[in-house]
Amino acid sequence: NKYLLLSSLVAERLGVTTNPYAAVRRCVYKHETRKCLVAAGLESWLSFDVVSADDMMSAISRMRFPAVLKPAKGSASSGVVRVESGEEAMCQFLKRRQATAEMAHHDEVLILEEYIDGPEFGVELVLQAGRVVFCSVMDAAKQSSGAYFQGTGRSFPSGQTLAVQAQVASHCIAAASALGLTSGVLDMDVRYSESSGVRVLEVNARMGGGSVCVMHSLVYGLDLVEVHLRALLGVSVERLAALMPIDPHMHYEAGWVMSPHDGVTVGVAHFVEKLSSRFCQHPHVVEIVALVGDGKTAVGYHSNGLPTSLIQVVTKAGEKWLAQQVLEMVLSTAEAAIRELVFDGEALLGFMAREIAPVLASSPVATAVAAVVGGVGAVGVPMPGLGMPMPGTAVPKLPALAE
Repeated sequence: NKYLLLSSLVAERLGVTTNPYAAVRRCVYKHETRKCLVAAGLESWLSFDVVSADDMMSAISRMRFPAVLKPAKGSASSGVVRVESGEEAMCQFLKRRQATAEMAHHDEVLILEEYIDGPEFGVELVLQAGRVVFCSVMDAAKQSSGAYFQGTGRSFPSGQTLAVQAQVASHCIAAASALGLTSGVLDMDVRYSESSGVRVLEVNARMGGGSVCVMHSLVYGLDLVEVHLRALLGVSVERLAALMPIDPHMHYEAGWVMSPHDGVTVGVAHFVEKLSSRFCQHPHVVEIVALVGDGKTAVGYHSNGLPTSLIQVVTKAGEKWLAQQVLEMVLSTAEAAIRELVFDGEALLGFMAREIAPVLASSPVATAVAAVVGGVGAVGVPMPGLGMPMPGTAVPKLPALAE
């Protein structure tokens, strides 16, 4: 996302095939996306651009609540909050303004818009020379964590009726055309309701992240990176128009394990290795992968912010309910273990002093461990690397810890 505008501008100046800079800009800034789609007659939003407190007061007076306050620029629900009243909207606005003032982003545009209830979808489009040659629709599970929204998983193929999927696909194809997008793989997040129809939440002039690539590979045998490059290089991708799922009866589910609370990630790879070894023989588990490395600041799902996804799990089955059931089993196993292995600052210091410090007294890794513990303070720290020890041992062996 960071380089979408710059790369499209450079490519356009050099005459390299890409989406036009103006079209990419309309996608990057959601208030421009809204205005474009409304002008094209595709959507009707109760939506207001907000820069100042006066703008917010004016928007509040005309808004139906609950509503959504979001930054005009961004993706993955970052900074998006649901507000139940005008008072809460103003409070969130002032909070956001204080945060952006510290980063010298005084003129950031926010959007206050009506909340659309209904199922959410992730849609991938492949365009070449301005024509859509492929469109897929995935169910995108999203839950509200306090005031914040958090994606929790994807289902592919979609479990919605073919009529709803067709309506979603048709709307997204029309939206891509109205926005002026012409080339490569595009990603859209949309919601559907019987009263409002399809509404585009955001458009990304790039392929989707997270599980999108692996899900397309599993369902269609499709490498979205290769498809994107072929489309931009002018190598025909027309064959995609007739592409069908490898196994039309197979259902895939993807889900994420969230950080249980604020802290710093430690031992994620070790934790994933243990979790994978437990389920590696399960016929319905496709993959278990880490989404973050060690030393990353994580936001917990009970905190005032967007929770951090730590691990991704993908399952499959001939029945959708079975794939979902297996996914929940793996996720709950991971979440239970993570909860057991989370220490707050004082507990962690006590654990290190009681169990590990004697072992490390003369070890060259002692300094490194002390540095990690010293930076903990009083916040909780996910410590999966110190858990799930070998049977009969109280703590991990020294080589594993040093590694």
